[in-house]
Amino acid sequence: RDREQARWQTALQQAVERVFLMRFPQAPALLLSRIRQIQSPSKLEELHDILLDVPDLVTLEQAMKRMLAGDTASA
Repeated sequence: RDREQARWQTALQQAVERVFLMRFPQAPALLLSRIRQIQSPSKLEELHDILLDVPDLVTLEQAMKRMLAGDTASA
């Protein structure tokens, strides 16, 4: 079960990174590094949804700050 959960988390992380890089290929490496630090599956799902909807990097960074500020509430 732990192995299956780890595979799911890895797949989710890869999906988030792929959408991020496709939407924002010129994004700073630091932002990708921040995304890679997110371990919570629920946060990764939330970020995936955000990535599909945000119009630009500024809005993405703001949304990520809000999402991560509430990390203890929804993790």
